[in-house]
Formats: sequence, structure tokens, C-alpha cells
Amino acid sequence: MAEFPASFFPEPKGELSGPLVEVAIEDVTASLHREAGGAVWLRVKYEDTVLFEELHSSPLTTGRTKEGGPFFLVGSWAKLPVDVRRVSVEHGGGWFEPSLSDEGWLFLLPSSSRGPIRVVWLDEEGRERESTGDGPFLEDSGTIGPTFYVPLADD
Repeated sequence: MAEFPASFFPEPKGELSGPLVEVAIEDVTASLHREAGGAVWLRVKYEDTVLFEELHSSPLTTGRTKEGGPFFLVGSWAKLPVDVRRVSVEHGGGWFEPSLSDEGWLFLLPSSSRGPIRVVWLDEEGRERESTGDGPFLEDSGTIGPTFYVPLADD
């Protein structure tokens, strides 16, 4: 794999808050942080490496935390209806509840995971409001930088 200089990856310009939400799997810790000025950042740490990605307003962003490492799924509430503040992830026949914050959500899957994931956004009563359908496939996630998925629908 090609080596990239540290300047290749985006970094926050301002001070970051403490973790809004934090999850760990294998040797990776991922967390969401608010930057002074308002942007929300995904922070991924493994070994001596720390990488950042700005969350923007996408309800779903997927990627790998490092080459051959765990997968991350992260999203913002910004473009979803105001009553949608829950999300569930289906993978391998099981349902999982990501970690949630007021700004977004975060979930990690083991590096051995394969196949499609289904992400479902729920309203306050637990009704499905949005869904990715039968995909995306984890294998389609980028290993250098994330793969972005645009909002599924506008209300």
C-alpha cells in the first residue's frame, strides 16, 4: 500500500471537545468530537496513529479504520427528519444498536466482517423512516479515506 504524508488526511483546525461518543474494537478506538466552531469529527486511533474525518451532514459514511482493520459506520442527524434520532444496523443475521449522541451515531464492525449491511433510521416511536435496503457491502468501503453515502431521502 502506498504511504501518504500526514498532510494528506484532514485535521481539525480548532480545539476538539471530549468524546461525544466512543467505541472500541480490536485495537481501534473511534470517537465523535465537536470542534470549536461547530464541525463534528470522527477520530480513529490505532497503535500510534490518529486519523480524522469531518462528519459533515451525511446520514451514513462507511470505511475501514485502517488497511485490513475494523469497519466504521458513522452518521449525522443533520439531514434526517427531526424525530429520527435512533438507528439500527443489521449484519450477519443480527441487529445491533450503534452508540448515539446529539450530533450523530457511531458503530464499529470487526475486520473479519463481510457482506451487506442494512442501516435503518427510526423515529421516536421505533418506526422505520429510512433504510439502506440491501446494502452497502462492507467490501466496498474504502481503506484510505471513507466511502460517503448521500442522504437517502429528503423530507
